[in-house]
Amino acid sequence: MVLENRFVGSQYNDLGEYFCELTEILDNITEEKRLSRRHYILAKPCDLRDGVLPIRLPGCTVGGIFLDDNKVIARIKIDGNYYRDIYPGDINEILKNYVGEKIIIEHD
Repeated sequence: MVLENRFVGSQYNDLGEYFCELTEILDNITEEKRLSRRHYILAKPCDLRDGVLPIRLPGCTVGGIFLDDNKVIARIKIDGNYYRDIYPGDINEILKNYVGEKIIIEHD
């Protein structure tokens, strides 16, 4: 899964925030489809080292992507928080389709 820098070419380029196919699915599956409320993946070097990439909406972490040592997705989970009701009950089953994909960060 290719992660594309959310702020490519801007002064915020180094924030480590990315869009990808998974964030697009999450945006389209929820009722919150405003640009200011888009899902993004936080993939700073420390997150990659720890093997957990937070899945975020502005102001809130809604879940995580758990990686193995080769940056391959081992598990994805949307977990309990007050945003939980915007996702269908089987959201974690839907996201299992991405398990086994390698995370590739697109460099600008």
